[in-house]
Amino acid sequence: MKITPELAQAIVQRAIKIINNVLNVMDEQGYIIASTDSSRLHQRHEGAILAMSERRIIEINSDMQNNMHGVKPGVNLPIFFKEKAIGVIGISGQLDEVRQYGELVRMAAEMTVEHAFELEQLQWSEMRKEELVLQWLQYKPDAQHLSAIATRLKVNIQQTFGVALCHHDLSVDQHKLIKTLKKDNDNILTARFSESLLVVLIPLKGKKSESICHFWANQQEKLISHSAPFSSNRWVFSQPAYYPNSVATEFSATCSLLNGLPNEVRSANTEALRFAALLNPISEQWQQEHIQKVLTPLFAKGENLRSTLVSWFEHNCDADKTAIALFVHPNTVRYRLRLAEECTGLTLSHFQDRGLLYAALTIRPSSQWIVQRNKK
Repeated sequence: MKITPELAQAIVQRAIKIINNVLNVMDEQGYIIASTDSSRLHQRHEGAILAMSERRIIEINSDMQNNMHGVKPGVNLPIFFKEKAIGVIGISGQLDEVRQYGELVRMAAEMTVEHAFELEQLQWSEMRKEELVLQWLQYKPDAQHLSAIATRLKVNIQQTFGVALCHHDLSVDQHKLIKTLKKDNDNILTARFSESLLVVLIPLKGKKSESICHFWANQQEKLISHSAPFSSNRWVFSQPAYYPNSVATEFSATCSLLNGLPNEVRSANTEALRFAALLNPISEQWQQEHIQKVLTPLFAKGENLRSTLVSWFEHNCDADKTAIALFVHPNTVRYRLRLAEECTGLTLSHFQDRGLLYAALTIRPSSQWIVQRNKK
């Protein structure tokens, strides 16, 4: 720990509440870097050098003043941090008057240093956590490497997380916004994705899916409420990410949904608007992963189910016309539609779910495209 001019000034401001005499703070080289007497700044104080080298209190009287450079009568006390002398605080005045205040002033100085150190450590920890979040979401690092970093930072990445994306005006102070969002929950992880985009990861409590989703819904309301005093912002919320590797996937889903979200919509979640997210993918990889989530359980039921759905869409979602085209009974078509709902969790009477299924059946990865336009 090093005493900077800013820290030295903070020490002076705290110490003058104890005694009104001239106060000086000297660095490890003995230079005065903060003082209530500005004329003494940047002078080298021989009493401070002696106090540092001998690790003891140095008292200076009027006779000694004439034989030492840069000193005045008073008392000089080394400031210790973790048993190391890192500077000196001096009180100018008659020894009989200032001696009794020496230890109190030193205690105030050392408490200020301790507080500054704790704040510095907290800021360092917050910076490392932000780097962890960005690595986690963007680069998909090795699981062991990610876990090791998280353990050092005392972050449990094995718990369920909710991912929230806040798009705000450039005028918003992100540091103040983050501080506001964290006032009720210190366990929130945040990362500044851009000057107008903030990512928030919230640990979700609950043992069952239902209780986790209920807790997440409450947290979403709190985020919207806490951010309300700031300039207009929009929130996009993910589905719960139950595993560490699904956090990045849910983040991609929120980014994709935000890409396609109308400006007048102030909040949305990927569960309700999966179709919109799929049509505005943050990356083709995420899009294809999302499509496979829909198609895999369908394909597991056999080719008849896939071909029935394709034909159903081709015939404008008319079960009777689909049955005629496939030479099956209309009830067979309806049975297969119910089977598709059961294995995908979609409700085909809802436009969003119907569109999602159609997109999943239609969108092809670029590697399968027959015609590709050259990029210039």
